[in-house]
Amino acid sequence: SALELTSDINIRDYFELEYDEAIELKKTFADIQDRISILTSANRFIANIHIIAKNGVGISTVYNFKDNLYEEFQETEIGLIFQEIPIESLWVSDHAQLDMFMLEGINLYNTANYASSFIRKMNNGAGYIIIDVSANQIKENFKEYDMGEGSIIGFVTNEGRETLIVDDVKKIFTNESFYLESLESDEQKGFTYVEYEGDDYLYIYSKFDNIDAMLCTLIPKSTILSEVSGIRVLSIVFVSISVVIALGIAFAITKGMISTINSINKSVELVAKGDLRNPITTNRKDEFATLSNGVNDMIYNMRDLIGNVQGVSNTVTDSALNLTDTASNLLFATKGISTSIDESGKGILQQAEDAENGLIQMTNLSENINQLYLN
Repeated sequence: SALELTSDINIRDYFELEYDEAIELKKTFADIQDRISILTSANRFIANIHIIAKNGVGISTVYNFKDNLYEEFQETEIGLIFQEIPIESLWVSDHAQLDMFMLEGINLYNTANYASSFIRKMNNGAGYIIIDVSANQIKENFKEYDMGEGSIIGFVTNEGRETLIVDDVKKIFTNESFYLESLESDEQKGFTYVEYEGDDYLYIYSKFDNIDAMLCTLIPKSTILSEVSGIRVLSIVFVSISVVIALGIAFAITKGMISTINSINKSVELVAKGDLRNPITTNRKDEFATLSNGVNDMIYNMRDLIGNVQGVSNTVTDSALNLTDTASNLLFATKGISTSIDESGKGILQQAEDAENGLIQMTNLSENINQLYLN
């Protein structure tokens, strides 16, 4: 426990409470301890939880607190920030001044136990709740991402605290110009090639939205090139296999197309020679099937057309025969009419001669009468 309260008398004397109230307070104290211990165990990213109470009692999941820590915490840099700025919570890289008050024998709680901390002020101003983020869990998460040999991954706070996957190294990024440029940049994430300790690296960073920190990564350019080389080999293999498959598919498609085209050409040649007995047969279900059906429709229509022409020809032949008979009859009738006309002409000429003779005789008679009259 945060306080060594070994008996009900201790807690009653400490708070100057009645016996029943002291028992109830002790139960509440134990319940809070159990709750924060369960939270710490349930969430891998929580290293420890500390509660600093204004009434002098503190609770922590690690080591023992010094009594009456609230006033001393108020005098630390973090405590002064909460007093000067009206904020309810704050992310910090560490709370080294507070660590000195957590002891277990000669062991001090220090920054090696956590990567950063979230501090929240209680609503009624009765104390602070401090949650430490586990540095070990961050490192374990880093190990899940294989960036290649020689890569460096770090969780870096804006205050310069680094939690690195590399052991026995405290700082890598914060003293480098490329880190400072990314820190001042308005971009939430980015990458660039940089030089670090004489070698070329790909530097990648990604900032957090609500935490003054970011993830930084350095990947050796040689590692990237070796990975790219492997990818290139795989790409060549995959492309080669794809080309072979594509050629096989193209060959099969081309063979089917050529077979269909030859069949269509053969049918068209027969049609051109006047043979309409061989329609195109195909099992395809693509545009060639449409073309084949079109050619077949043409052949069937030509058959119908030729049949209709033949029928019309027969009709014309019959009509021509009938017309020949009629013409023969007409010719015969015409010959009879011509003979009658000739005979009529001869009769008319004879009648004209007779009329002329009659006229002459009438003229002579008229002259005779006139002479008679004169006489």
